[in-house]
Amino acid sequence: MSDNMDEHLRRGNLLWEGSRMFLPEHREQLLAQRRSRQAFRMPHLDEERLADMSRAVSDSFTHEQPITVVYGTKYGTQRFTGIVKGVDPFAGRVKLVRTADNESQAASGEEDETLQIAFRQIVDIQE
Repeated sequence: MSDNMDEHLRRGNLLWEGSRMFLPEHREQLLAQRRSRQAFRMPHLDEERLADMSRAVSDSFTHEQPITVVYGTKYGTQRFTGIVKGVDPFAGRVKLVRTADNESQAASGEEDETLQIAFRQIVDIQE
């Protein structure tokens, strides 16, 4: 009897495997939530703000100071903190690199994370 009980307990999630389903109310609620999700609209930036952001990019590039760039994606904003390693005015992009923070990451062979962001996607830059 003990062996039968142990086997029953070792089945894991199989007892509930057949009960995965959506109720119609839950399905409708999920579809309504997906429909209401709207695309992120980029805010209008005035000339003074653009000049401040340009200065921050220039300072990061010149002095290798990390900056945090807030940029727009399809449904919201993302943040990336790194050092500006290049600016391509013709393509309208800035290249940021997040370097390994400490020696253990460098010793483990982790590569630096790189991100190229279009100027038009940038919402804010924080030094």
